Amino acid sequence: FVIIKHLNNKQQKRFKRRVCKFIRMKKFKAAGELKEVSFEMKVMIAATAIQITYGLPDLYFTHFQMIILYEKEYYSEITGDYHFGEVNAMGAIVLSWENFLFGYSNQTDGRNLAIHEMAHALLLSNILDIEEYNFINKEEKYRFDELAYKEIQKIEDGESNFFREYGATNLQEFFAVTVECFFEQPVQFKAYNHALYMQLVKILRIDILNYTGAAG
Repeated sequence: FVIIKHLNNKQQKRFKRRVCKFIRMKKFKAAGELKEVSFEMKVMIAATAIQITYGLPDLYFTHFQMIILYEKEYYSEITGDYHFGEVNAMGAIVLSWENFLFGYSNQTDGRNLAIHEMAHALLLSNILDIEEYNFINKEEKYRFDELAYKEIQKIEDGESNFFREYGATNLQEFFAVTVECFFEQPVQFKAYNHALYMQLVKILRIDILNYTGAAG
């Protein structure tokens, strides 16, 4: 987890406490061919969530009480298709463990299933969560969306050489893709689009490239 190396001892203890709290707050369920969700699995999932919410100290995705884990990609009766992961508004985060691990096998390629899905949970929590909603500044999110539309247009026109095509699906997917890149390719991201990178710093309240604690 890239954020860990930026934290001092006191901050690392805080990170671990938040991971433990996240685990206590969730119900983990094995599905499909997966027999059980081990403690290690729970820790890695929780650590991913806390990594992207570290700048937002009271955020635990309370709307999403269920974490469902499959061994591999799974069939969703809701969409009628196979998935690696999803976040549904009914309150569940669903992940393929095989693809979860694959995302962490290369932490510099800007592709990470867990970070991607937790980014979706972040946006949905901002809207749906009774206890935690509206923690993203509306003006900052509006500015992010303005910049995002321009990047989506560049992707559609074949002019983007950084964000992958899937990011052009919609604003929600683009946000999730940028969060993946924010944590796995921060140097390249900032060099490619400084303004967009800084908007994510304001939304997440943390800067991986200039870490001094939660951003203001």
